[in-house]
Amino acid sequence: MTPASKAVMDYVKKLQEQSGLPVEEFAKECGMGRTYWFTRAGYKAPLTITDIVNVCKFVNMTPQDLMMHALAPIDPLAKSALDARNQGKG
Repeated sequence: MTPASKAVMDYVKKLQEQSGLPVEEFAKECGMGRTYWFTRAGYKAPLTITDIVNVCKFVNMTPQDLMMHALAPIDPLAKSALDARNQGKG
């Protein structure tokens, strides 16, 4: 897995924790089975674009927002974009 793929999965795990749902229920709501989720959560395979879109639909965010939040800790360009977006909301 690339650092970016790992960062995206880490952020999706954070979204799952924030949802308050058990992992299996969150995964199901996002169109993933238990084994599929745990394979990705264990960094054995990356999430697909379809997975990301399904997560975004469930948590009510855009794929662009998910990617900016996920990559900001490891990518200065994503962090700058997120900071600029947040300043515009202030």
